Amino acid sequence: LLIRHSRGVITVNSTSGFSAIHHGVPLLALGDAPYSRSGLVRSGQDSADIESFFADPGSINEQNSRRFLSIVRQSALINGSFYLPSAAAVTCANVIERYQREQRAPADLPGSVTVTASEG
Repeated sequence: LLIRHSRGVITVNSTSGFSAIHHGVPLLALGDAPYSRSGLVRSGQDSADIESFFADPGSINEQNSRRFLSIVRQSALINGSFYLPSAAAVTCANVIERYQREQRAPADLPGSVTVTASEG
């Protein structure tokens, strides 16, 4: 909620940067972050960059942010939750499917795996 209503976000290398991109909030990345890309966010190195960003955070390129987030979702994220017991089976199945699709599954992993959630 705070990021969504901000004029801009400054981060070193944090998941809050992904949230800023998602919400279309201008971002100044001071560290070596995966989203430190020209045309996506502003990169900074020192206090002058921070002062400049505070004076005018600018705007975010919506097309570039949608494209970047889509690539991240497709290549790095797996749908699911390890915190909700009711989602454990689906999460594990999605992890196994991703590994099998990318041919990274261990050789002894059966082609068809049944995953069930356990209590506790």
